[in-house]
Amino acid sequence: MELEQTLIELGCEVAGPAGSCDAALAIIAERRPHLAVLDVNLGRETSGRVAEVLRALGVPFIYCTGYAEPLEDGAPQAAVVIRKPFDTKSLGDAIRRISETAG
Repeated sequence: MELEQTLIELGCEVAGPAGSCDAALAIIAERRPHLAVLDVNLGRETSGRVAEVLRALGVPFIYCTGYAEPLEDGAPQAAVVIRKPFDTKSLGDAIRRISETAG
């Protein structure tokens, strides 16, 4: 919920949150995002499946993680990785970087 509020404060339109890969994939199927912010750890699963779909669709994404190494073997690499805890400025900077590289 804190991430959602921070994204709103940054001027983003938020389509989530989604607490599972299935929920995130349903949101993506309903309305393709311009970019996404993924938490690596979704409790009992990681967001790797979501990252794969986003990569296939050409949607840039940011990984948020508290882990030293956020990517599992074979997971698509994000354009930007930000480490938890992060502040509004760090997230805003990451969104600007990914938006600039996405065109």
